[in-house]
Amino acid sequence: MDFLSFNSLPTMLLGYLRGAIISGELPPGKKIHENELASRLKLSRGPLREAFRILEQERLVVNIPRRGTFVTELSQEDLGEIYQVRRMIELTALDLLEQKGITELPTAENALREAEVLRTPNDSDRDEFLVFREKITDFHARLVMEAKNSRLTHYYQTLYFSLARYQYLHIQLNVPEGYERPTETHHKILALVNAGRHQDAKAVLLHHLQDAQRTQEDALQKRLVQQQ
Repeated sequence: MDFLSFNSLPTMLLGYLRGAIISGELPPGKKIHENELASRLKLSRGPLREAFRILEQERLVVNIPRRGTFVTELSQEDLGEIYQVRRMIELTALDLLEQKGITELPTAENALREAEVLRTPNDSDRDEFLVFREKITDFHARLVMEAKNSRLTHYYQTLYFSLARYQYLHIQLNVPEGYERPTETHHKILALVNAGRHQDAKAVLLHHLQDAQRTQEDALQKRLVQQQ
């Protein structure tokens, strides 16, 4: 996903911290000690502060005056808000594709092909899980980008990493039991757009997103029960 490209020390640092938060290596509610992290990574505090600023915009961390920087909590309410916005963005993207007469979605199709050949990750390998989650959900990000509206893509990008935490949790909990990839539904959406049936694609997408929200709500509840 373009959102994750690493081309400099600041973006590598940002990617490292995002991965640690998404995977739960830095768990919800944990205080991030700037000096300790700078010392461990052998970095100056400047790049760290810039990374924290971006992470706060993405709502992965929150800065509390006189207390410090903390990883944001996961909650059913937060997940519900994310999905309200996610539905707005992705369904609007299909409306824009229809308005612009776009029926070919090459990058979304390519993302779907890549997802189909992925091997199931080792459940003890964090990095494998991060890549797996990114690849199997990339279809949605590409769908938004195919609408060619820079602001819509920007709004989706700000949502992307908060959503990733819930997706990662759901995948991690379900892979040992046999995780079902959503590629069949993605194929159906793609085929409907290719046929110029954008409104039918919207109906399938809406149902798909509602199902995704429910499964992630269940995963979050399961994790909360485990932590009690």
